[in-house]
Amino acid sequence: MRFRAVPALVASVLLLPLTGLAAQQDSAATRDSADVLVLDHDFSSPGEFARVFLQKGIVYRAVLSTGDASLEIVPLKGGPPVFFAREESESPGASGFTVLSVYPRADAEYQIRLIEGGPVVNLKLYHDIRASRRRQKVLNSPGWEIGAEIAAGWHSGYLLNIVDDPDTKDSDRSGTHIEGCFSARQGPGILRVMSGCALGAAWETRPGSKGTLWFFLEPRARFIGGRERGKSNTEVGALARFGFGAVNKLNRNPTLVAPGLYVAYNVRTNQHGKGPGFILAWHHYLVGNRGEGTHKVGAELITFGIGYYQ
Repeated sequence: MRFRAVPALVASVLLLPLTGLAAQQDSAATRDSADVLVLDHDFSSPGEFARVFLQKGIVYRAVLSTGDASLEIVPLKGGPPVFFAREESESPGASGFTVLSVYPRADAEYQIRLIEGGPVVNLKLYHDIRASRRRQKVLNSPGWEIGAEIAAGWHSGYLLNIVDDPDTKDSDRSGTHIEGCFSARQGPGILRVMSGCALGAAWETRPGSKGTLWFFLEPRARFIGGRERGKSNTEVGALARFGFGAVNKLNRNPTLVAPGLYVAYNVRTNQHGKGPGFILAWHHYLVGNRGEGTHKVGAELITFGIGYYQ
């Protein structure tokens, strides 16, 4: 009997560390998923306030003991106020509850003031662990670098078959070009090689004839020159411009398809891509008049542009 008890005793001794480890893991999982109470305060009347330190990037959940209460949360030393999002509460109670998600936009000490509600309103402010994780994931996920570009250049000339005005000849002489556009560069995931103008407008002079106003979009695809996100880079790639135009003082609506190449130098000062960009581009113009055929094949456009991304 004595010898039979030894294996059981040994097994118990060996299982003790594993049991303790499992308990620690369960405790850690509970801590990682449970909300943390930051502030518990009873407001006795509107206008009363409490103070608490809140962190940027963390999501807090404010639970007020009545359904008609409202709060104001502002930093003590100035700065951006928090962003509120009202939630539907499932908490029981005759008077209901008010549940708010709180998103601080700076690390600071905040003053929490009761605007309305009472006579006594209890506030419980929690650090919402799961919502904070979701927010951090969104903040850390890279998106498009958004900005604007302006550019100027020269085109080699193209015909538009202007016949409405007998005193104006349709000239294919070269002229100047100026443009501006809302732009984006280095998208998320597999779109990191993409950039371009999402919406742009350009004006082209045509000496001896009427000028043209173009509206266009222009996707670009990088071939070489990629770098890690947030790093400055020089890249080379292909582009394609698609647009429609209006001829000055004439009822003509030309269309434009312009494939081409570009070289760009992108300056980035942080992980979100803030900084300027410089681009040299060449386009091969194909100009038409909506169903009336292509009038000029082989017109060229060369531009140099400067952009800024935030």
